[in-house]
Amino acid sequence: MPGPYRTEFWESWLWQTLTIPPSGRYALEVTVPHSTTSWCITGFSIDPKYGLGIVKKRITFSAAKIFFILDHLPRTIKRYETVSLHFTLLSSIGEEFEANVTMFNAMNQMHFIGRPGAVAKDTKTVSVPPNSDAPVLFLIKAMKLGELEIRVNASIMQGVISDSFKKIIVVLPEDVLLLKSQRIHFDDDTPSNQSFDIPLFIDETSKDDAIPVDLTVYPDQQSLKDLQNNYNVSIFHDTIEKSMHVNSDFNENITIKSVPNNTRTLTAIVKSLGSGVIQINWQYRLNLMHFMPRFDLQLTKLTTPSEWMKELFICLSFIPEDRDDHSNGTLVEVSIPIGYSMENHSVVELKTTINPISRIEILHGGTTVLVHYNHIGNETNCFSVFVYRRFKMRERHPSYIKVQDTYRPELNAIIMFDCHELI
Repeated sequence: MPGPYRTEFWESWLWQTLTIPPSGRYALEVTVPHSTTSWCITGFSIDPKYGLGIVKKRITFSAAKIFFILDHLPRTIKRYETVSLHFTLLSSIGEEFEANVTMFNAMNQMHFIGRPGAVAKDTKTVSVPPNSDAPVLFLIKAMKLGELEIRVNASIMQGVISDSFKKIIVVLPEDVLLLKSQRIHFDDDTPSNQSFDIPLFIDETSKDDAIPVDLTVYPDQQSLKDLQNNYNVSIFHDTIEKSMHVNSDFNENITIKSVPNNTRTLTAIVKSLGSGVIQINWQYRLNLMHFMPRFDLQLTKLTTPSEWMKELFICLSFIPEDRDDHSNGTLVEVSIPIGYSMENHSVVELKTTINPISRIEILHGGTTVLVHYNHIGNETNCFSVFVYRRFKMRERHPSYIKVQDTYRPELNAIIMFDCHELI
């Protein structure tokens, strides 16, 4: 692994109090943070005789390297969404070089788009002009919830000159794809116009720009009336109209690739006589944070004798819509920040639990634990997870506990907590 990594990207720095000796001078030697930027240093003093003093002219200096990589990382991304991570190589060298830029898949936290399986790294070769810059990007998909560690190395001259940095991106809960459908029957044995308003039930919190829609019109083979089908169907939404003709030997799809997110109703007008079925299917994405919880999920933080270890006591039960409703496959996911870890023996099941744990998985360097159940009903099931602190991180980001039906992902519950407060 290349190194050392640049990790300290501070916006303010050097808050330090000094006592100036009688000589009136004090030499302070400090290490500049890893940010490639310009710094402005100022200060003030308090003296029992002369009172308050302020630096008259601020000191300005720049911190730079002859070759380095500048990131344009987003602060947050969603899990399982394909995102482009953009970087810029900057060189003050007076000749052109080919640079190798490598992104590392730390602890298998991501998937490189276009690469097979869980590869450990992805490398791009980029030509950098003299005293200039060159862009480079990686297409990735975050697999871990909470935090994603980005490690990138850029080098030229077979590694003689290189730059490496490491940053954290916050990974938010993923969207769930919801499929909806509706079927409308119509029949009329006299020529006429029939109008139907077809409601599209879409959650208001959906962030999709457009909603994919598939609409099919076909003769109704189960109609009790023996009608000779011969009619026209028109579909309206906003200012757009789609039309088609249907007879007894023919059916056709009306293709509507998508409708705007704010569309809540389609209007269908059937002209002439006959019987038929209008079948409409649509889909949209809804984030896990906006679902009505279908599991009762409770988290209690318990103390332990060691300051390096804490216990998360988790209880869950299914919230049924009717008496026989339950979950035939349930997955509980506990995600904690980088700097903490869990192990196989970290999960301890409560002995009085009715439904036993079927399987436990530890992923992403111990920062994610998956607890599987074959069955969860409205009875309470509890287990503990022991979290160990390995090292401290400067930044603090939220952690998550998610429970989800593996066959019906829209049945879920998720809570957010601060793991740093535990230890």
